[in-house]
Amino acid sequence: MKYKDNFAQRFMNSFMGKREEIKEEVKIPHIRKILKDLINVSDDKWGLYAFRREPLKGKFSEDKKLELIEKANECGRKYAKKIRKENGDITVYEIAKNLGVEVDYPQRPNGGGNIIFAQFVNPNKVTVFKDSVNKAFDLIEKENLEDLFNNVNIEEILLAHEIFHYIEENNGKNMFTQTETIRLWKLGNFKNDSNIVCLSEIAGMAFAKELLNLKYSPYILDSFLVYLYYPKVAYDLYREIMDIVRLS
Repeated sequence: MKYKDNFAQRFMNSFMGKREEIKEEVKIPHIRKILKDLINVSDDKWGLYAFRREPLKGKFSEDKKLELIEKANECGRKYAKKIRKENGDITVYEIAKNLGVEVDYPQRPNGGGNIIFAQFVNPNKVTVFKDSVNKAFDLIEKENLEDLFNNVNIEEILLAHEIFHYIEENNGKNMFTQTETIRLWKLGNFKNDSNIVCLSEIAGMAFAKELLNLKYSPYILDSFLVYLYYPKVAYDLYREIMDIVRLS
């Protein structure tokens, strides 16, 4: 079984999984407070957060999860360093061009009411939807949040993450995120091995973080970008990761 996750799918999974749970009125902290807390979350905790969305999460011990998280992060960093070495100190937009990635910037997805921020479409197309990018820019400017993002454009983070999925598609046979599998069953000569979905996302976040020299995990966008549309849902995602930090 092989499955490609991306910002679009993962955000919608988070959104749909939390939407019905929030029924009581809650006082949502200021977005600066939310972001400052999220920025301080370590990469291993974000990995545990990602594993909560893993379809096969019940098959791994906590120690095994942490081992896989570390390897996925290292995979992402490794390929970011490789790309930097090959391309030098250029922008992520120039990197995309050098790799042959076509980047499209429609305002919104065609059809449906789903929130989609960015996606990779095989073989070489990345789509970044401007509606969410523009809303993010407006909120950052309005609330003076530039310092929290190290003055890195949200669009660059989204693009960098999806570039990783492009690299993964072209190097999958050699990449940890695709070679690491779990055996679901074996009967005689027949077997069923599955990829571990969340490893691709964890590595993609590590890739974007290393490539853009960020001081925080791009996973903070899970809450921040959803906040632009559904603050209560974003707050619930924020509480989830803070609970992981508190309990682990």
